[in-house]
Amino acid sequence: METLRSRWGWYDLELLDRFAELLTRDELPDCTEQLEDEEREVPVDEIQSGMIFGQNVKTPTGMLIIAHGQPVTAGVLARIQNFSAGAGAPGALRMILPAPGRRTVRGAFSGPRSGAFVD
Repeated sequence: METLRSRWGWYDLELLDRFAELLTRDELPDCTEQLEDEEREVPVDEIQSGMIFGQNVKTPTGMLIIAHGQPVTAGVLARIQNFSAGAGAPGALRMILPAPGRRTVRGAFSGPRSGAFVD
């Protein structure tokens, strides 16, 4: 704290005082809890950028159009919406929703998963 206080004009001294109070408390909140990614079925019209496909998505003839682990981007979102407008499209897809604050998902791009919803 002394280093921070010695840098005149860099930090708000009142804020440093409050921070020092927090550091001396016995009961600090536990910020080490690991948040888990959520995996669930999501209706196609509710799929959003930032989600990850938790399954392979194939056409009725078996052609792969989206691989398990693929992040949802604007282009992928347009592709799945076009696909869902056609015949034989699923109503919902298995999606991975990253834990808050996480940019990537553990296990993404790990390849096809057995028992995929659309396969």
